[in-house]
Amino acid sequence: MLNARRRAEPVCQQSTVRAAEKQFSGSRSCSWLATVIGIATLAVAGLAGPTLAGELAEDPGSSQRSEHRAPCRDYREQRQPLFGDLHVHTSYSFDSYLSSQRRDPWDAYRYAKGESIILPDALGEQKVTATIGRPLDFTAVTDHAEFLGQIDICTMDSGKAGYWWPHCMMTRAQNLWIQLLAASWWTTLGGQQQSAPEKSFACTLSDCDAAEKEAWGRIQQAAEDHYDRGKDCAFTTFVGYEYTEAFDQKNMHRNVTAVPQ
Repeated sequence: MLNARRRAEPVCQQSTVRAAEKQFSGSRSCSWLATVIGIATLAVAGLAGPTLAGELAEDPGSSQRSEHRAPCRDYREQRQPLFGDLHVHTSYSFDSYLSSQRRDPWDAYRYAKGESIILPDALGEQKVTATIGRPLDFTAVTDHAEFLGQIDICTMDSGKAGYWWPHCMMTRAQNLWIQLLAASWWTTLGGQQQSAPEKSFACTLSDCDAAEKEAWGRIQQAAEDHYDRGKDCAFTTFVGYEYTEAFDQKNMHRNVTAVPQ
């Protein structure tokens, strides 16, 4: 259930940012978190037939929540469109990090709620201030499940041996051409250039499984920290991830979203 009050269509401010979703071509786009307004939840009782519509009208509290939270002050089960974004990448995704993106899941939610964040310019410098035109009702950070532990090893803790593996150092580079070389390495690891994935030597030097669990825990914590469980119901978050296992490029990505608890 999506309980939120704001229903205005958000518009992102223009900013020059590297696009993480353009096959690492060096293209530029407007705002890394530019929100695609696509999810509108419309419960239209008239489409449900007269009997069901009558039952809903008699019992407006008939819907069941999957999570523990206070009832919303402004709740209408019918005819209440909500706008949000269910596909957001942060620095926890390898392609986003390679595009000089350094904002984490907490930053992504702050942006969706209307706060300003700093994004990279065309040269990869963290100089662009981006603010969404109008806050969203809901958002899900869906970073790549693939390489979640490896990108954490490569970027988060210089005290880990894997952090200094050459390909990890290339991943952290600001130079576009070095980033492109690193991108080729990541796609090879993912099996996109052959029929099976490879394991990074960074995961031999450091424990990628443990790093993955830590990163996944932080993603869930960021969602919880920004979920308004009070009566205002101003903002809803979802825990999710992107599943992109694409051997030989034969699979399109999918977003997996958990039911709120």
